[in-house]
Amino acid sequence: VVLLGERRDLPCVYNGFDFLVSSSLVEAFPNVLGEAMSCGVPCIATAVGDSAWIVGDTGVSVPPDDPAVLGEAMAAAASWPVVERKRRGSAARARVVENFAIAAVTEEFLRAYEDVRRGRRDERCT
Repeated sequence: VVLLGERRDLPCVYNGFDFLVSSSLVEAFPNVLGEAMSCGVPCIATAVGDSAWIVGDTGVSVPPDDPAVLGEAMAAAASWPVVERKRRGSAARARVVENFAIAAVTEEFLRAYEDVRRGRRDERCT
């Protein structure tokens, strides 16, 4: 593990990765996954917080309390052929653009505000 400190060239750094691993035991909405995915980097993440939802089927989600399974997922990803990494990376970028780009998030907020204004509850919140 190398701690890089503050970096202004993260897209260049991410683009050097074959895949990104987030081994967190606790998270809410880990920005690092969205950042890597937006650069076309497939991700392996422990299924904490929103990690599994963010990664979706573009990468791999593993239980947070099973380092052996995480290691197996990393070994499997290390053996992905280039075409598979590129396919997953392209799918990851598309997922981020579709679900987490400013326009998409703004639309979700506007929909939520309108629902509140009209007195409707989102079934996802019950």
